[in-house]
Amino acid sequence: MVQTPTSASQVVRFGVFEVDLQAAELRKNGALAYMQRLLAEKNIHFVARHHEFGPFHLWLSKPITKPDLTGFHLRVAPVYTAFFKSLGATVQRSNIAQVYTYMENGTVQGYGWPALAWVPAWIKVTKYRVEPGFYSATLHTLVNLKRWNKLSNAEQAVITKVGLEFEAKAEPNTTAWQAKSYAQKAWMAEGGMKTITFEGADRAKWLAAAKKTGWDEVLERSPVRFATRATQAVQTGIQQLSVFTGGLGLGVPHVGRPS
Repeated sequence: MVQTPTSASQVVRFGVFEVDLQAAELRKNGALAYMQRLLAEKNIHFVARHHEFGPFHLWLSKPITKPDLTGFHLRVAPVYTAFFKSLGATVQRSNIAQVYTYMENGTVQGYGWPALAWVPAWIKVTKYRVEPGFYSATLHTLVNLKRWNKLSNAEQAVITKVGLEFEAKAEPNTTAWQAKSYAQKAWMAEGGMKTITFEGADRAKWLAAAKKTGWDEVLERSPVRFATRATQAVQTGIQQLSVFTGGLGLGVPHVGRPS
């Protein structure tokens, strides 16, 4: 059994831009069943979404007043590279240990990172958090399908039961998750971090750019397959679904509705 890593080529993500569907809803509306069919083609069985870090945010050393990143050089991961570049930023990759140093010496003026996976030491070099967040940083448990099918029904049931328990605990609408998010924001504010919140047309532009660049990458990698399946997903009522598995041949790691 493997937990999905955070590399750009092996992650499956689900969600929407403004409000995430809970995993239970994705199971009920058929989205996870649809994902199971896609993953089965790659010899993968999806067990559960076992951890939720919340949305990604843009974190900056200097402020912005609108969704325009022209003049900013940002540290990125593949998840949101196209998004930041579409708004005018130049970008570079680095490992996690270099984020602090690059922010401290001005090599970059910002970076993307999920809220609840944020490194506390970075508060010394990070002055602004941009709202709203985008995409969804979740971890999933996957199993080699051939190995899964060799397990007994009882063994499969135990693994599924534990996975679903973790999935329920990880939901962003739980009291515990909300408390963590609130405590983090309060701590950041006490440390001097300010929040830049886009409203109205700026908010719409920010989220639309995230959505468009995400789906553009999916369609670029698999234009026929994903255009067809995105249409089918809408027609069958699957409202929130995204796939991020470049290495698995399923697409890229973004979230949103096909348009």
